Amino acid sequence: MNTNFKKLAAAFSAAVIACTFTACMDNGSLMTVDGTEIRNGVYISYLTNFTNTAQSRVSAESSANSTDSTDSESETDFWSAAIDGKDVTEWIKENTLKSVRGHIGVQRLCEKYGISLTDEELTEINTECDKEWESSDIYAKYIYGFDTVGEMNEARGVGIDSYKEIVRVNMLRNKLFLHYYDTDGEYAVSDNEYNKFIDENYAAIRIMSLPYKDYMGNDLTDESDIKAIKDKAQEYADKLNDGERYETIRYLYELAKAQDEARKKASTEYSEEVAGGLSPDEYIEKAADEATYTVPDDASLFDMAFSKANSSYNTEVTDFIMSLARDGKPYVFHSDEAKTSYVVVRMEMSVLENWKESNRESILQQMRGDAFNELLEQASANYEVQQDNYLVNTKYTPKKVSEYVKPAY
Repeated sequence: MNTNFKKLAAAFSAAVIACTFTACMDNGSLMTVDGTEIRNGVYISYLTNFTNTAQSRVSAESSANSTDSTDSESETDFWSAAIDGKDVTEWIKENTLKSVRGHIGVQRLCEKYGISLTDEELTEINTECDKEWESSDIYAKYIYGFDTVGEMNEARGVGIDSYKEIVRVNMLRNKLFLHYYDTDGEYAVSDNEYNKFIDENYAAIRIMSLPYKDYMGNDLTDESDIKAIKDKAQEYADKLNDGERYETIRYLYELAKAQDEARKKASTEYSEEVAGGLSPDEYIEKAADEATYTVPDDASLFDMAFSKANSSYNTEVTDFIMSLARDGKPYVFHSDEAKTSYVVVRMEMSVLENWKESNRESILQQMRGDAFNELLEQASANYEVQQDNYLVNTKYTPKKVSEYVKPAY
């Protein structure tokens, strides 16, 4: 399957999974934009997406402002909330209409620049959408009670034709974006700017994390035990600085983790019947002694692209990683906040073979995504919209769409 299709289909599925709909069929249109009819299912999909976004924003703001960890945002509170100074319902509807305008805008601009999908791409969309439609999905089946993704989508008012249309337009959108910002594009990003962005936001690293925990996952409280882990991290770095191969040190690190996993398993399964006369401590250490780990004989397999924006580490660790010289040397950072010691090696991004090329579209999206959205919004802002007020303002309001079906459990 084409990688772009996977991304687009995944994005679409993420939007539709979160809310199902039972009281409508995707057999009509509720508005025209610039003379083009908008399917009910297309509108509902965008509406659902922004309802989910609104719920996330309101929930995050509520959590940030809450002084009681047991407080929760009720459904009533959500629909009476505001986002960016606007009533949440109006915010959802405004952004939905903006996206629907953009949906048409993409197609108009692609027509203008002669951008289209190939017969192969259209065939792939049809084939893969049909396959996805008939597939089983854990959310559809076990949360909402539908046997297939298609049944779930149809129940919420999104038919296969709307599903395919959204994927087609998203693929066109990607092509249009690259038309503007890729090499030789109208607003092409220069190589210098591209490389500078990567250097400021990404790092090629190898990292070993040593948490201050015992083998059962409990936080260590004895300072001597914590110091032993900090010393172990420094020992790894010292050995690397003394010329030991990274694979050798990585073996010691991974083996220690495997031994702790073996200890944990042995401690939970211990009984006199299985221990063969060994005491609990003897049984646990015997399991640790028998633990193994096979390390790849290629240090580059441990190389990874670290993203500053999507870091899973706390701010101080992230800043430490991004501050390191790209010299291939090991550096140790002890984070009391994360209760972990880290051994980090940072290298030039070029060690990640073809990474810059294979991730170009994603990087460009980060660099110019907002500019492209603004361009598209401006291009489609004056499109004439004629809508069925009953469908838009009564039947398919954000609240009603969100209430038609509840989880099956």
